[in-house]
Amino acid sequence: MITMVAFNMDSTLIKNRNSWNSVMNALSRNPYFNINYNFNYLYSNLNNKININMDNFELNDIIINSFNYEEVHEGIDDTVSLLHENGIKAIIITTGVKQYAELLSKQYRFDGYVGNEIKSIGGRIKFIQNVDPLKKGLMLNKMRMRLGYKKNNVISIGSSIMDLSMKSSSGKFIAFNPDSNDIKRYADVVIESDNVYDIFNRKIIA
Repeated sequence: MITMVAFNMDSTLIKNRNSWNSVMNALSRNPYFNINYNFNYLYSNLNNKININMDNFELNDIIINSFNYEEVHEGIDDTVSLLHENGIKAIIITTGVKQYAELLSKQYRFDGYVGNEIKSIGGRIKFIQNVDPLKKGLMLNKMRMRLGYKKNNVISIGSSIMDLSMKSSSGKFIAFNPDSNDIKRYADVVIESDNVYDIFNRKIIA
């Protein structure tokens, strides 16, 4: 019996494959504007190097306003409702922008979320890594164990090779709009669609 489904965010719940691009493009004052960002790059190379003349309230407003609701995949509301009707928890585990995950969680009633974030500390941007891109499975283990769920009763859903670590922490891994043949090769199920609800049209939670 399935008790929890863990969703990646970027390109799974939203069409954007890298939510950090949206945030960094919104912060157009930084000297690294128009670079193709991923969190590892930000954390390793730009941490404490970008000057920013704003407090965390202003920074948070910019991040929230950079979220594009038109990039949200269809079917999330119906999907979460279906899971809840069957007594199944729905959570978000992402290396993307934490505030985006929070917005999705509130809008669509997810039961929990975790993501990476940035803060303004001492006039510079500090990148905070809550989720290791290569160890998302560890975060999934923590969240399922906290709720007392067994590994085989958990489904994980992702789109990139970084999401594959969740496979070892769940009974089934679904590749939704996978970005490479590698993830297709290791996934238990592969689905390509603009509608998240298509995942559960296959009776996966039965």
